[in-house]
Amino acid sequence: LKTYKDEINKRFTNNVQAQFLKDLRNFTLHRTLPLAIPELRMQEVDEHHHKSSLGIVLLKSYLLEWNNWSELGRIQIQMAFEGEVDIQAIVDQHFDNETKFMQWLFWKVREIFSEEVDYINSTLESINKKT
Repeated sequence: LKTYKDEINKRFTNNVQAQFLKDLRNFTLHRTLPLAIPELRMQEVDEHHHKSSLGIVLLKSYLLEWNNWSELGRIQIQMAFEGEVDIQAIVDQHFDNETKFMQWLFWKVREIFSEEVDYINSTLESINKKT
């Protein structure tokens, strides 16, 4: 249980993106929906080619009008480039973090309950052989 709590603290409680998203949820519940702006991005691949992508940004000044941001949530907003919080990039980073946590958790549970899992697997194999 201690290892699990330590992992939660490391990945989520003390994580800027995770706390920002938690605060953003509270922002939408207690204030209003944030003003989301779609953005078309062009990146030069070489002299004759460009790569386009879509993004979603939130206005930094609009978000900062709310006074209930946590310290880490406010840090994420302050890191905004040119006054725009790139919500797509934050969500992508958070998704990657969540995925890595779930993989860690899967293997940790597998490690802790390895005997039980092995027993279940061997029992299932025996059943499958009989049918």
